[in-house]
Amino acid sequence: MICHTTAMMLMSAHFGGGRPDSLGYIDSEQRPARCHWQNANQEWRCDLVLQAIDDAWTTQVDEAGFDPPMPDDDGLLDIYITSEGTKGGAYTLGPYEDEDLSDGKMGCHAFIAISPNITDMKFPTYIAHEFQHVVQFATDFTEPTSLIWEATATAAEAWTYPDIGYDPTYVWDFQAYPWAGLLADGYMLMGTVGTWTYYEYGAAPWVTHLDAVYGDKAGSGAAQLWSALINDNWNNEPDFLDAYDALTGDWRTALIDFSAQRAKLGTDYAPSWLYNTHESIAIWVDQEIDFDVVPTNLEPTTAPFQTGVTYYRITDIPDDTSLQMSVTSDDDVLWGLVALSLDSDPVWGIDEPITHTPTNSETIVGVINLGEEDFDADDYPDGSDFVLSVEVAVAIEDDVTTENSCGGCSTHNRPHDLLWLYLPMLWVFMRRDQVIKTVVADR
Repeated sequence: MICHTTAMMLMSAHFGGGRPDSLGYIDSEQRPARCHWQNANQEWRCDLVLQAIDDAWTTQVDEAGFDPPMPDDDGLLDIYITSEGTKGGAYTLGPYEDEDLSDGKMGCHAFIAISPNITDMKFPTYIAHEFQHVVQFATDFTEPTSLIWEATATAAEAWTYPDIGYDPTYVWDFQAYPWAGLLADGYMLMGTVGTWTYYEYGAAPWVTHLDAVYGDKAGSGAAQLWSALINDNWNNEPDFLDAYDALTGDWRTALIDFSAQRAKLGTDYAPSWLYNTHESIAIWVDQEIDFDVVPTNLEPTTAPFQTGVTYYRITDIPDDTSLQMSVTSDDDVLWGLVALSLDSDPVWGIDEPITHTPTNSETIVGVINLGEEDFDADDYPDGSDFVLSVEVAVAIEDDVTTENSCGGCSTHNRPHDLLWLYLPMLWVFMRRDQVIKTVVADR
């Protein structure tokens, strides 16, 4: 999937939002949609486009409950088969103007442009992805968190065409940088690690997990999340974490839940809500240690950002051995701590020690930066150091040891400051200067 939607958002002031040329078109008989072509040899592909539009509209709007596309001046959703700006992929673009001042949301119409070089086999999933962007424009085009745009659109491919699912190669990028969290994207990581990634696309498992727990496993949970994002002005309130909190009841607990299940991706214990699992999408573990070094203190190679996770694996644990773990930090943030054997439910806590008895010889431990008490999604993302202490558990009073279960939810270099700025962009999609405190390990 080569989607240039967020790039077009960033460059829209320069790009001007102009539409591609059209030499002819066909109207859908099922939906208010029109397929344009620039080359008469591509006219026949409009049948593929319009069928995919109907599929996506049925799945995402009629069934999942996303807002329908907002009509443009002629009342139609326009899709262009074109080489203009598509660069072998596709994009969706709108005018960024609130087109209905009475509906309480910042919504506008949008059009889709798709390259004629995309294979017939991939055309439907591309259209499903871009159609989701159309309904996002209709819901809240002011949302600045690119991960929620692209992760939801990638998940929409799987909801629309579950037999195809989404591409696990993008999930690999998301799993490779768990410390980056849910507010990061490929642009941020380019500035931080110097490598281009499809991180925000690969976050689709976060959306499908959310939908499995709070929705119907077919998109309704994500539709509710986008409804919770709706703003009636440019102030971005509610923001991404506000919406996450409104849907789940507590975004921090929900994130711990997902962080535990994320550790199972790419294994024989991958959760059923995952599409297209593969061993290549196993979580990136910061350090693997043998039980022989316990007790030990562990520090992150890369300080995790807010909503980011640092994972550790402990191996060769003797039978019937319980481990006690705790986190300390000089930074005034809340720390989530989760431990699990892949074949069992996790134990977890927030700002308190946990005790975990593995069901086999290995355990995965995740340390989650939950941000300051009043952390806001519009605040500066910043890495925070910590020390994870691991020791063999001894008799501990009940009020000290916490064994929360998600109920089936399912040596260190000192960080330095890195100041980076995004490319010039439309201010609604402009990220604030990011002060990143991190030392990035070689992958």
